[in-house]
Amino acid sequence: MNNPLDIITIFRVSALLFLLLSAMTWMMLGRPRRGATLLWCLGGALVGVSVWLISLRNQISDFWSYSVAQTLFLGSFLVHVPVFAHGHAPGLALALARGSGADLRGHHRAGL
Repeated sequence: MNNPLDIITIFRVSALLFLLLSAMTWMMLGRPRRGATLLWCLGGALVGVSVWLISLRNQISDFWSYSVAQTLFLGSFLVHVPVFAHGHAPGLALALARGSGADLRGHHRAGL
């Protein structure tokens, strides 16, 4: 099988996307200093940093690429859990759609 992308490139692109999307979400929603939106963006940034560290395996020490990266990755779940536990995730999707200028008339009946 001939893959055009190696696993390291896939990890780095994924990390970059997590970091960019977290930063863009934070900026689009008014740079909140607390609440569900901040937790959501922080969790995404933690995933991005951890995946970036994982992509650097064999280039940096094992402590950073294994211990720190996995701790950050697991920590991102702990940061995301309160957002889902209190039902704020659908509200975040709605706020992002409104912030992007999407036409939401009639979509409140669809559960958004």
